[in-house]
Amino acid sequence: MSGWRIDLGVMHEDFPDGYLCGVELDGKDHLRQSARDRDIERQAILESKGWTILRVWSIDFFTDMEGEYKILKSAIDQLLEEKRKDRGEAQQDTIEELTEEDTEMAQAELLEY
Repeated sequence: MSGWRIDLGVMHEDFPDGYLCGVELDGKDHLRQSARDRDIERQAILESKGWTILRVWSIDFFTDMEGEYKILKSAIDQLLEEKRKDRGEAQQDTIEELTEEDTEMAQAELLEY
């Protein structure tokens, strides 16, 4: 889609033909006004195409990694339930819990970013 990349696409077995949502991470360029303006425009266009975009700010992540993970997980679980209700399905399972090893890998990857 116009050369845009989403940082993280969340897949779920209930949606084998697409993504449940996208997650955007801020980077070194996001402090500039022009980058924020592009983010807002890109998100609006993606949402008009049916995407749901969640955003994670690195300062919040590094300040409270576990808390930010819980916020993101809760938003994804809520979105999954909403989409299931829209399709007439009511299931209670949620996205699998993050292990300590997953947390360490995510932190290492963000430090490289």
